[in-house]
Amino acid sequence: MKAITSILAAVALTVGVASSASATVFTYTSSGTISGDYSDSYDYSGIFGGGSLFGKSFTLTTSFDTNNNYGNESYPNQYSNSYGYAPISVSVNVDGHSYSTTITNNNWGQGYIANGLSAGNVAGYYLDEVYTYGYGNANDGSYIQMQQYAYDYWDAFVGSSNSLDISRTIDPSNFYVNYAYFYLSDPTAGSTYFNTYGGTAYGVSSGIQSIVINGGNVPEPETLALFGIGLLGFVATRRRAKKQAA
Repeated sequence: MKAITSILAAVALTVGVASSASATVFTYTSSGTISGDYSDSYDYSGIFGGGSLFGKSFTLTTSFDTNNNYGNESYPNQYSNSYGYAPISVSVNVDGHSYSTTITNNNWGQGYIANGLSAGNVAGYYLDEVYTYGYGNANDGSYIQMQQYAYDYWDAFVGSSNSLDISRTIDPSNFYVNYAYFYLSDPTAGSTYFNTYGGTAYGVSSGIQSIVINGGNVPEPETLALFGIGLLGFVATRRRAKKQAA
């Protein structure tokens, strides 16, 4: 087990009728086994050894500073959301091959936590969720996009607070939906991408064995060694609409 530590600071933020403390850094780490097949998990660039990535172990970490985002909002017993143009740190390890960079150009990112289920649906918000999304260009011209999320309507896993500074290590294997996605387009080497998804909504076992928010212990095979930070996203209304349409 390898401890992942992030620097946290409370920042008072108020939007609409509610206020909440938001972490300086929001970090999301998924680890497990890539479940996407040849068509959606392949390494053309060779950065992770080349060829199909199906069945290989992975760790994906993204992180960003919420103070550098232009949008931060929180509603008690519902959700907290940070979105905007903060630089995003990304670190990926696949089968012992590591890649890390910082997205600073044409970038967008979001972090999001909902705790309506943990709070007993008192505000009419009926799910727990952790979510992050981001895209943009690194200084070498590479384009990167990534997305990670897990949510459930029955298993309350977030806890009493939906603040973005919570620290959680989560087992998502039986959630309704859990997902991790990474895409890299290198201007000279080509593209690399992988999907890992699971949950009862898909009717398949999850390839994601652990999710860590803002620190905690990340289970890693001996071939994995990753510490990184990074971001991320679409605004919360688009996320909720997308899920309801699914």
